[in-house]
Amino acid sequence: MHWSGFAAERFGNVFTGLPIAGSLFNAGMIVLGTMIGLSIGDRLPKRVTDSLMSSIGVFVIYLGLGMANTSTALLTTLFAFVGGTAIGEILNIHTSLERLGEWMKTRLRMKDARFGEAFITVSLIFCTGSLAILGSIEEGLGHFPAMLITKSLIDGASSMVFAISLGVGTAFAALSVLVYQGSITLVASAAESIVQQPTVDAMTSVGGLMVVCIGLDLLGVAKIRTGNQLPGIVLAALITLFVR
Repeated sequence: MHWSGFAAERFGNVFTGLPIAGSLFNAGMIVLGTMIGLSIGDRLPKRVTDSLMSSIGVFVIYLGLGMANTSTALLTTLFAFVGGTAIGEILNIHTSLERLGEWMKTRLRMKDARFGEAFITVSLIFCTGSLAILGSIEEGLGHFPAMLITKSLIDGASSMVFAISLGVGTAFAALSVLVYQGSITLVASAAESIVQQPTVDAMTSVGGLMVVCIGLDLLGVAKIRTGNQLPGIVLAALITLFVR
């Protein structure tokens, strides 16, 4: 039996009755991974955490390149990415995200200087993949959230490493994941007839380019206002929906 079938048989009752149980589990794994990472990170010398940051940056670029190659519609990806960035710059979304991070830091009385950076960076990485979209739709249609559980395990492990290098702000990416994936789940019945595979591929491809930019930022190669690229994901969906 495939693992998802086994998990559905054994734990299916746990995920019934609550529409966004998969996203809640995902958020919980991010928090758990962060707690473990913080407990380990306090015992590591700075040279180790610096090396881990470099390794994370390289891995994030690798991850982003894989996502960017999801779609074969290169012009769609190009227009969505560039056009979305232009829209984001006009709206100045990245600055708004930074203010949100600072507001959370102040309200929670956090002293971590990298709190806002961790919150924005990890949120964007965890919310831009196809598993976040497809898994949320799967759960919204009443199926066992196998994809979200898989994503949760990956995010939990990743959170440990991010927490070591970026700090406690990593845990608050769980809020972004919960809101983003939970919203998709709640409208999944309507999205089923709208979000087809080419749309998901285009959104993932643009998200992958965003993740590459995050990796370059983490490595200090370039300072990129990645939050301003977010409209590109929406634009990619609109292009594939209306341009057949």
